Amino acid sequence: MHIVILEKHESWTTDLTIQSIKRYALDIQISVIKKDYGTELNKIRSCLSDQDMLVVCQSGDTFQSHFFKMIEMNRHHMDLYCGIVIVYEEKKVPVVFFRVSNDIPFSEWDKLPFQRYVREDQLQYSRDKQWMYCNAEEYGYIPSTRALTWEKREEVDKLILPIIQPNHHLDPINIVNPMVTIGIATYQMGHMLMWTLQSVKNQTNPNWHLLVYDDGSTDSTTNVLQNEVRDPRVTVLRGKENRGKAYALNQILKHTRTPWLMELDSDDWLAPHAIQSIYEATGRIKEDKAHFLYGNYYLWEQGKRELRYRGVQISPKLEQIEQIIQSGTVVCPRIYSTDALTKINAWNEEGLLEGRLYEDVELLYRLKMNQMNTISLPTPIYHRRLHSASVTHQAKRNTYSKWLMDIKK
Repeated sequence: MHIVILEKHESWTTDLTIQSIKRYALDIQISVIKKDYGTELNKIRSCLSDQDMLVVCQSGDTFQSHFFKMIEMNRHHMDLYCGIVIVYEEKKVPVVFFRVSNDIPFSEWDKLPFQRYVREDQLQYSRDKQWMYCNAEEYGYIPSTRALTWEKREEVDKLILPIIQPNHHLDPINIVNPMVTIGIATYQMGHMLMWTLQSVKNQTNPNWHLLVYDDGSTDSTTNVLQNEVRDPRVTVLRGKENRGKAYALNQILKHTRTPWLMELDSDDWLAPHAIQSIYEATGRIKEDKAHFLYGNYYLWEQGKRELRYRGVQISPKLEQIEQIIQSGTVVCPRIYSTDALTKINAWNEEGLLEGRLYEDVELLYRLKMNQMNTISLPTPIYHRRLHSASVTHQAKRNTYSKWLMDIKK
């Protein structure tokens, strides 16, 4: 047996965990991982034999004497089960992994940006085997509930776990006439794209079509998208050279066959109920003859290896279009009537920046100038990620001023 401790913040919590282990199991090998959980777990996993068991805990978790006895008692289940899941305060956490050399690898940062859930993520890979579910106190394993204030642990759990482990059952997919196309125009975002795609695939309502346009990427994007073409609801388009966001979105529109097109940036993601919320808004859409849907959104800030939740951001009313234009305020989600987009010639590829920056603000401006009706969705359905690599973040403020003067000519 090999025990791995995932250290979050303070080393003293790791010491508590080590003490509780050594009190009852002196000879067990212990490793501590402080970052890149998935990568480091896979390195350890590769060194274990087919008969070894891997125990993965968080710093601050404690063990009681009968935990190790229970593990040995269940060794004969190694051929039947993936491992042992501890249920604590209604949460399910895989702690013991059987036959680790044959299991699916732990998700690394490009697939799971929330590395604190590296254990929980394993629950979606059952395949032919199931997990053993055990009560925490009965099994002698007590997870730590300690969290720093900024982590907003309970809020983040509610937002992320349904994407990692959808609790809804998806019926066999046979979609003939979906109402919504999700359009992703991506460039050099292979390291973030997998999480975006996962949020689409784990929608509670499976009636969607996904169109991804790869705008000449030279990174891992092609490899990431190769696995997605197996889903009949997914269409992948590729450009030979980078032409910019407006051009890519116009290519997506040309292939869209649904009445609505939802724009999704390849570094952002959707809440599981996003598509269902759009379907539920159809009554209001018909009544108000709406051409554009938007709402509030969840905001995340990307650190070196960690996303921090910043809360729900309120999108401005589109009646304040002049204020939006002047400030460059982000409005999302952005869900367009495809007829309305066609009527106003969609995204503008001309002008000072050729549609490579601020194409969303310029399009909103034209929608409003053409008196297109809008509807605000009642609940947030979109997660926006702030990070230093985004094109908008890298653009200098004076670039926006010059662009603003250009579109108002």
